[in-house]
Amino acid sequence: PALAGLLLAAGVLAAGCGGAAGGAAPDPTGEWELVELWDGDTVVPPPPGARATLTVSDGTVGGTSYCNEYGGGYRLSGDSFAVEDVGGTERGCAPEVMAAETAYLEALGAVERLGSRDGYLVLTGPDVEMRFRPLAPVPTSELTGTEWTLETLLEGEVASST
Repeated sequence: PALAGLLLAAGVLAAGCGGAAGGAAPDPTGEWELVELWDGDTVVPPPPGARATLTVSDGTVGGTSYCNEYGGGYRLSGDSFAVEDVGGTERGCAPEVMAAETAYLEALGAVERLGSRDGYLVLTGPDVEMRFRPLAPVPTSELTGTEWTLETLLEGEVASST
């Protein structure tokens, strides 16, 4: 009987160590940055100098998809998570950036579950896993007393860079 109780307690503890499975799903609300995207057995590398973000709040999702801004809605029930009706801007970027953006948006559309692992938000679906870290807050600066650098000057439709 003592051994059976010990085994039962160990089983309960082990069941609680698997992230969100079997328990309450993590709250996805907040701003997140994509760390890793698995498409099947392949890691989709982020293009140099670009990033993908996910902002989740009040039934909406949005963010940057490497080149463009996107937005849509989501459904959440337990650990079931689905992104819906995504639309976005239509800027053109370098081919490798556009390829990564397509992979990101397709993966986001295939997500069926959410969980957490080691402080990361993890979204999964058939043959896809997306791992996000919390986005660091942007530091604020006072307008006065802060040194500002002009990088681009717009005159009508002409932009001049320094």
